[in-house]
Amino acid sequence: MLDFLSWLPCSNQSACHSEFIGKAFVDAGVRHVLCCEHEAKLLDEAAATFTQSFYSALCCGYTIKHAFDAAVAVVSVRHTKDESKTFMLLPENEDHNVPVFDAPVLEWEEGRIEQQSISSPVIFEGREIVMHDAISTILSRRRLVTLVGNPGIGRSSLALAIAGYIQERLRSISQIKSVFYVRRRDDVPKDFEGSLVQPLLEQLFSLGLAEERSDSTKSTLQMLCGALSKTKVLIVFDDLDGLEEEARRFFCSLYEKASGVQLLCVSQRPIHLISGAVIEKCIRIGPLDISSSATLFGKICPFADTRPKRDRLISGLLCRDSSVGGTETRKNHRCFPRRISDEDNRSSQIHIR
Repeated sequence: MLDFLSWLPCSNQSACHSEFIGKAFVDAGVRHVLCCEHEAKLLDEAAATFTQSFYSALCCGYTIKHAFDAAVAVVSVRHTKDESKTFMLLPENEDHNVPVFDAPVLEWEEGRIEQQSISSPVIFEGREIVMHDAISTILSRRRLVTLVGNPGIGRSSLALAIAGYIQERLRSISQIKSVFYVRRRDDVPKDFEGSLVQPLLEQLFSLGLAEERSDSTKSTLQMLCGALSKTKVLIVFDDLDGLEEEARRFFCSLYEKASGVQLLCVSQRPIHLISGAVIEKCIRIGPLDISSSATLFGKICPFADTRPKRDRLISGLLCRDSSVGGTETRKNHRCFPRRISDEDNRSSQIHIR
């Protein structure tokens, strides 16, 4: 058994309190061991994110050290920095800059450009059907899709989830080569060009895809079209509330000069764009159903920090019997957590103490 372990190039023991197990593998002769600090707790979701990111990088031919650092960075973005600090790469004095898989060097596809890394929402619940509808519409080459709904209903999370999903699968999507997500800025004049188009140009500048403004005769639209005219790109404009008319005029010109551009917009109202063959597809976003709302609340509640607590909370929220008056039934139900109660029978609010 020890001879087999000494041959093993890498061992992943990314679980709670796995430091001692990891050191046991090191003592047995394994040169590269991944584990977590003994005193640290680790959520299952964070461990799954780390493992998926680590092995994805390894299979692309990256070294163990590079794959480890990349996976830690992903956990830090999608979960918390504290959870990302629990991961360890042992032994500390070993050279981990070695690949595990002899993967071929992947050549960059013509037309595909460098871009920002879009992190999908850590918690996403109850929007799977509308997300599928939006993605199917985008992949059917519809050039303008607008997510229409009231602020605070989950529009931005849905747009981020769609952008992240498509970006992760770009190698298998022929009609889109790059994805850019632009969130409306509040620290600039409240016009479309300053709060949304300029941030997009700044992204293109930072990636070397657009030239800095050296010719004062070039408009923002001309610079943007020059950077995007020869590629197929999906641009996500998040929060067009109150800017629909300006956006409509800008989009008409953009579509004429950059034939490969597709747009996903987030707005309280439709854009009402009519330009040649471009037909706007509006997808309306309504409130979450009660089951999804309860699940979402259970996932973000700070008191439900473990899966059993979270499941018990969600079950308690869903056990209300509306035919019996609701509140009292929910309070006395055996599956409802005691830390959450309704202090006043005359109120339907849930108080957290």
